[in-house]
Amino acid sequence: MEKEQNIIRVQGKIIKVESSKKGYGYTLKDLAGKQSYFYNNWKLNIFLRQDYIFYLNIKPGQNKYYYLYQSHKLVSPIKLAEAKTEPTELHLHKKQEVQEQKHEANQVRQLEARVKQLELEKQQLKNLLGNNVSYLSFVINQQVKIIKAKPTNKLTQWDQEHLKSCEALLSQFHHQAQELKVQGIATHIFNN
Repeated sequence: MEKEQNIIRVQGKIIKVESSKKGYGYTLKDLAGKQSYFYNNWKLNIFLRQDYIFYLNIKPGQNKYYYLYQSHKLVSPIKLAEAKTEPTELHLHKKQEVQEQKHEANQVRQLEARVKQLELEKQQLKNLLGNNVSYLSFVINQQVKIIKAKPTNKLTQWDQEHLKSCEALLSQFHHQAQELKVQGIATHIFNN
């Protein structure tokens, strides 16, 4: 392990990858067998149990060290080959990171569009609910008017019971309209 200011260079293998709230957590085992843990926002294109050289930014705090991933390269047995392939691998890694970032940004845009669509559908359902309550109130109110338009001596027992039921329904519609108003749903309740 080499240290330059707060950058350390570790040769080792990734033995475990875990998803976390902030990205991904990696367990790194160096050549001496010491295990370290570091975070990265993006999932790295790393094969488990294969030797790499990691450049980690070390952040001390409260008796802990936080390793922030900077870059890695595959360890080659031939140093000359390593020197020749390093820029290409680094370029390919950066290109892959850019593609992953574009893909994730595209996914975020798609999710935002879906949220907007769901919000619109939710508002349409609220409007439909308000319209249904208004329409049913109108229909019941019409029935009340028809019954009340009859002379009192011509009202049958069914008319009287139906009138009570309709007036109870109108009362329920008034109560429901108040609840819907609190939720921002407009209704129109008809009165006789």
